[in-house]
Amino acid sequence: MSTEQVILEGRLQKKSGLKTDDRYFILRGTQLFYYNKKSDATHKGCADVSFVDVTLHSSDPKGFYLISPSKTMSLFAHSSSERDKWVNAIKSVSKGTSGAVAINANLSKGPVVYVIKCNGRSLDRKDGPFAKSDPYLVISSTFNPYNPTVPGPKKVIYKSEVIEQNLNPSWQSYELDPVLIGGLDAPFLVECFDLDNDGSSDFIGSFTATLRQFIVPESSFPFVNSAKVSRMFYKNSGTLVVSSAQEVQKKQTQPTRSMTLLFKATDLERVDLVLASSPFLVIKATPRIPFVTTAAQIVVYKTESVSKDMNPSWKPIVVDVDTCGGLDATITVDCYSKESARKDNFIGSCQFTLNQAINTNNAQFFLINPAKNRIGYRNSGTLWVTPSNQQPTIIDPPSSVSSYTVQLSATHLDRKDISGSSDPYFVVRGTPVPTTSHPYNPNGRPCPPKTLIYKSEFIPKNLNPNWKEFELSAPLCGGIYRPIYIEVYDHDHNEINDFIGVVETSLLELSLPLSVHELDIKNEHKTLTSFAGKLVVNKMTLTYNPPATPPPFGYTFKCKAQEIERLDMMGLGKSDPFFTIKATGYTSATPLVVYKSEQIPSSRNPAWREFRLDLDRVGGLDAEIIVEVWDFDNNLKHDEVGSFKTTLREMSLCKNYNKFAIVNAKKTRPGYRNSGLFEIISATPASQSDPYPAHQPNIPPQQAYPQQQPGQQQGYPPQQQGQYPPQQQGYPPQQQGQYPPPQQSGQYPPPQQSGQYPPPQQQGYPPAGQGYPPQQQGYPPPQQQGSYPPPQQQQQQPGKYPPTSQQPAPSVAGQGYPPAGAYPPPSQSGYPPQQQGQYPPPQQQGYPPAGQGYPPQQQGYPPPQQQGSYPPPQQQQQQ
Repeated sequence: MSTEQVILEGRLQKKSGLKTDDRYFILRGTQLFYYNKKSDATHKGCADVSFVDVTLHSSDPKGFYLISPSKTMSLFAHSSSERDKWVNAIKSVSKGTSGAVAINANLSKGPVVYVIKCNGRSLDRKDGPFAKSDPYLVISSTFNPYNPTVPGPKKVIYKSEVIEQNLNPSWQSYELDPVLIGGLDAPFLVECFDLDNDGSSDFIGSFTATLRQFIVPESSFPFVNSAKVSRMFYKNSGTLVVSSAQEVQKKQTQPTRSMTLLFKATDLERVDLVLASSPFLVIKATPRIPFVTTAAQIVVYKTESVSKDMNPSWKPIVVDVDTCGGLDATITVDCYSKESARKDNFIGSCQFTLNQAINTNNAQFFLINPAKNRIGYRNSGTLWVTPSNQQPTIIDPPSSVSSYTVQLSATHLDRKDISGSSDPYFVVRGTPVPTTSHPYNPNGRPCPPKTLIYKSEFIPKNLNPNWKEFELSAPLCGGIYRPIYIEVYDHDHNEINDFIGVVETSLLELSLPLSVHELDIKNEHKTLTSFAGKLVVNKMTLTYNPPATPPPFGYTFKCKAQEIERLDMMGLGKSDPFFTIKATGYTSATPLVVYKSEQIPSSRNPAWREFRLDLDRVGGLDAEIIVEVWDFDNNLKHDEVGSFKTTLREMSLCKNYNKFAIVNAKKTRPGYRNSGLFEIISATPASQSDPYPAHQPNIPPQQAYPQQQPGQQQGYPPQQQGQYPPQQQGYPPQQQGQYPPPQQSGQYPPPQQSGQYPPPQQQGYPPAGQGYPPQQQGYPPPQQQGSYPPPQQQQQQPGKYPPTSQQPAPSVAGQGYPPAGAYPPPSQSGYPPQQQGQYPPPQQQGYPPAGQGYPPQQQGYPPPQQQGSYPPPQQQQQQ
């Protein structure tokens, strides 16, 4: 026994694996002795503390470690204060560690990493009593770089390769960076798993250590499975032995923006009728976009297809970290077998992070097909991901303001016509940014999803069409990462077009550099298979040229219609069609009539005059527009022909596709398809300074045609107090006390047909005593043959009008009255000048004095009416 002076003594608990012994310790100089009892003459063991480091336990305030180059001793005092006494005493005599590894890094050498090689010993059997395990290691940390005092989420910093069928594996060397762990004394977790063929893993055991403990050569750590601790005779599930640990200088690298990954697969499942498949990979991720939150994954990369190979190796892929959502974001890899005339066959998929791919030696992931839940199914192959040693080329994804010249074609489309072919065309739908839909109004309404942004021409009788080029910009699609939908239709002559299928993609996916870029067209409404053809991207040229001209302020259209349904004379005659356009402008919350055309009498194929629609009037390029077609009737109860919905952008694409089906939703008879076709002949962009058509007034948006009121005839503005009744075709009310100005082409209604009067007048007549007395409902009282109408029941007071309620009712229009027509221009007194056979000249002053009857007729009154012209006399004669 050493004769040096006793520095400190007392009882401590010594822990070795899961075994804890209570011993009596005596520190003499640099020797630490421990006994079973204080009275024992011989010690049970001794440790030299001349070259040890003393560290505190991370979770137990009473524990501490003695770390030497050869081993680590775990000790626990009975209180934290007693632990501090032991720690200070041992540090007073120790000079720190020395030997194979320098624990205290020389700061002058810069940052370092530790290259560690580990072996497993006597691991548990997880694949049965007679089979071995396929073990691999996972090292994770909860270090929070933003707040080291608060643990963060669990983060995997290393994953080893899988050693198949081995209970004593020897893994390859790997690097541990103290910066990622939180320093030499920050705890981290080491777990051991057994990999199964179905992609799942069985837990073997784990332990917690610090990097200072871990880098001691030949140190060992038992794997403990907490689910087995309560079992009798359970010690551990194996041991991890650190065979070597070496400190090396950390390479100075730039922040990772992109990396090159190598992909290969082994033992792929056969999904074709032939002996081998033609596999390719589709990589999906959630891009990291500033100020934008996206939840769904999109296709960010694709590989080429390797023809008829069940163990393919694909070309290297340079991936952008932000495009994949970051190093710790989950990415999904789907493996397909390429098919030419049918749907690509799904083989399987797997998920991992970029950190797992670059921090794992020969990372392998099993491809799983969830649809195959048969008994005995394990996986559909293995995907191997390896980071390349070559320096990747920094690539920038396409800009959010980029524009592309696109050319598409299709193959093996479904047959929709009786002739066994189709007349295909496609439309592109997306979510445009507000500046593209509202170029002159930054506060315009957001565009709804699946807004139509392009419509192609149709190719007659072709199942393998080749469409012409078109421009597609990133702002029009909502950005390069937003989903866009390419819908393919079969054109029918009645414009009730048949849906063929749709492709959901993105501008980023369309721009991928592939020699053959095909996408499956899917129709989920089909019964046997959803495959409806292949969409081929033949050209995708990136251009950065800004538009040479500013966006249009509006468009001037020329329209016509074909085969308008017969609605006059109970379907035997033709129609008198006109149309209205309703839209929700920037200053309104509900649709208003923003334009109304002239009527074309007796025509089933009308051609209307040109008109102009501005963006502010209809609410932008992508706001919904309702076009309603009507058959004009003289009684103002116009018959509805039908309607359709569109947008200003769709109307402007008339060069490719310019017909719309006019559909009456009330007609549900069998075989009904439409009530005619509406065709846009031309669409000319107009600037703010361009003049309007001569017949179209430039009404400011806030003074657009008023909204329809309940109980009001279709297309008419509401009646206002003290004005004339509503005019034909929904024009604004007249000024008080005046007749409307002479009609102009396309504004007020045409003259009434013979035998009818205009709508009844209400108010707005001149004051009493001037000109004629107010007529009942706007017409003069019926006259008896050659005389005045019968006298009123009550005599009038001098200088006053008779009560309105006692005036005779109007007669039938067209018998003895002047021909119906538009109002003549106003005269000085407010009434129109008289013409032969119409109204008499104004009387000198109101009505004659009471009791003297009517004055004799003067020249200019109409001749006596023929018998039967006017209705029978009133029941009560004038007194």
